[in-house]
Amino acid sequence: MNPDTEPPTIAGSYAAAKRAPKISCTGAMADLVRGHNWADTPLGPIAGWPELLICSVNLLLCSQFPCAIFWGSQLTQIYNDAYVSVIGQKHPRALGQSAPECWNESWHIAGPQIEAALRGESIYLKNVLIPVNREGAIENVYWTYSSSPLYSASGTVQGVLTICHDVTAEVVAIRERDELIQQLNQVISETRSVNARLESMKSAEAALRESEKLASVGRLAASIAHEINNPLEAVTNLVYLALQTSEVNPIHGYLDLAQRELHRVSNITSQTLRFYRQSNEPTAVACDELIDDVLAIQHARILRSRVNVEQRMRADKTINCINGEIRQVLNNLIGNAIDAMQQTGGRLLIRSREATCWSRQNRGIVVTIADTGTGIHHDDLSRIFEPYFSTKGVGGTGLGLWVSREIVERHRGILRVRSSQRPGRTGTIFKLYLPFNGLSKRAAA
Repeated sequence: MNPDTEPPTIAGSYAAAKRAPKISCTGAMADLVRGHNWADTPLGPIAGWPELLICSVNLLLCSQFPCAIFWGSQLTQIYNDAYVSVIGQKHPRALGQSAPECWNESWHIAGPQIEAALRGESIYLKNVLIPVNREGAIENVYWTYSSSPLYSASGTVQGVLTICHDVTAEVVAIRERDELIQQLNQVISETRSVNARLESMKSAEAALRESEKLASVGRLAASIAHEINNPLEAVTNLVYLALQTSEVNPIHGYLDLAQRELHRVSNITSQTLRFYRQSNEPTAVACDELIDDVLAIQHARILRSRVNVEQRMRADKTINCINGEIRQVLNNLIGNAIDAMQQTGGRLLIRSREATCWSRQNRGIVVTIADTGTGIHHDDLSRIFEPYFSTKGVGGTGLGLWVSREIVERHRGILRVRSSQRPGRTGTIFKLYLPFNGLSKRAAA
């Protein structure tokens, strides 16, 4: 019997069917591969595929990692379920398509490596930028992939197996992390710089301990420490949190908050150094100048707290004072007013005028600082000038108003307060009276 001319027997047909190559895996892509019209491709029907291709395709389809086979000189493409997310809208027409046609937008980059593998080279590349056409737009995508030759039993390369992974998120995260680390190092450097300035202030305070102004300077230093402690603690905590997380968005938030707090500390320390330099003897200074300095320092907090500032400055004459100390008093009073309106916003009225204190038989300036905040409970009004008494809970030390009153009395002035918590009429008013010549050089010494 001539096998080329005689029709096959039933037994021969059954045996041939058993020997026919099979796509054995299950899944969506396995079904597509089995049902695809391969006769219209260079590969021809599955029944005629070589054993190497069948084994490679079965291995490919069973893999959970994105894989593709490029077979023959035309690099006909077969891929698995995991690879579908890689090619996006190119699926399913990419099945059976030549690789250069499927990846025309990026073949000038990926093609040389695939062709090198077809010549017998093994390729492995990490974090390579290969643009991909997704949803009609070119996206910059970073890949880590390997391409390996598929050898036949005779030792010739029949195709290429490519295993790939989209690492765009990781590459971008690493780059952003590196940028954030640089910013974080800058924040740490600025923190150290602030600490160095604080150490310089401590040295200045130690030198002043030998002078007769020890008590006044010591209380002022306590108030300064109170003003600086909270933002410094916040910076320390934010830096710690940033170092503990690898997620980009939280780090951005932590660094942004840390930079704001450092800016606040820098303003306070600069102002404090001015206080120290100017505290040797009283000088004549305009009230408007002192208030403008304080408002400039508090500008950011005023904006964040949605506070509208209204100024009515009618005092033209200068007062003889240690301007750094009076500036500290004004800073404390205005800062407290902002705190009282921090949650709801409000109106801050600052007014100055000349006045006569009949009980002391002298003339001076009255500065009024009024807010529309929450007000102070009447039981607390009699205690707010006591040391360590605070209406701010754990957020306050109770030193600010105590030190302020000490400074005002040293300048032979008066500091008074009234407040209301009545619905619709909440708020607090501080009135500061300073005589024109309340502090002479002898008194300051």
